[in-house]
Amino acid sequence: MEPEKKEITNGATDDGHDGNFASPQNERVKRLGSIEYILEYFLKNEQPEHASLLLEDLVERLRESGIKIPYTVSTPYINTIPAEKEPAYPGSREIERRINIAMNKTVREPSSEIPFGIPESKHAHYRLMYDLMALAFEGDLTRSITMMLGRDLSGASFPESGFNGGWHGSSHHGDKPENVANYAKMNRYHVQNLAYFADKLKNMPDGDGSVLDHVLIYKGSNMGNSHRHAHVKVPVILLGGIDGTFKGNRHIVYPDNKERTSNMLLSILHLYGIDRESFGSSTAPLPLA
Repeated sequence: MEPEKKEITNGATDDGHDGNFASPQNERVKRLGSIEYILEYFLKNEQPEHASLLLEDLVERLRESGIKIPYTVSTPYINTIPAEKEPAYPGSREIERRINIAMNKTVREPSSEIPFGIPESKHAHYRLMYDLMALAFEGDLTRSITMMLGRDLSGASFPESGFNGGWHGSSHHGDKPENVANYAKMNRYHVQNLAYFADKLKNMPDGDGSVLDHVLIYKGSNMGNSHRHAHVKVPVILLGGIDGTFKGNRHIVYPDNKERTSNMLLSILHLYGIDRESFGSSTAPLPLA
């Protein structure tokens, strides 16, 4: 006589008893159910901080085990400014006033250098952009900003630098000391603008420090010698604390033709906890921390 056959469905037989079959989907549901039970316990007992710590420990355990998990740059926004110190209105009336002046004093004929709505003065334009970026960080409107100071072949000039030559033309200095000195004035001017931006972030309270303590500003160029279009000895400025994990006030010089910019970019990813093995043509991360 053949034994009675029982249909197995979702890991159970038709008589209600568990079968020997367990699908990956069933196992996943069971595990999620266990985690959900623990989280519900914490939430019902008004202990959300314990639920958060549990998830953080779980993520850390997975990383220690070599399991890659999706990375997100989004973190909860926490207002650290006491109500009595908050401004009476959002944004900045002063910046709004300057934007209106700039729009009313834009060029009559647009060009690739200055389209409609952009101040004729590069200095006014830069300061407005840096102020708007600072406001965006202060209001937690974004966690990442990119600003390009000018396009390739730009003929813009910067009288505030102490030199009136065109940007691109001056970059082809022919390695002549006088021309290099004039071009250095332009570069110094751009770094001074960066210092203006950094000072605003330094004086902007955020958590246990300032916004500058918690960010990283990357300023660089794709050339080390613009006259020769040489992509070696590329200068880079890294500014900020990254929550106290990055040490500043250093001047690091690497041997010629020994390191790549991509190695430094890989190291920056590691500083943010993004465990990439490579970035572009990188060969190994640079010791930045």
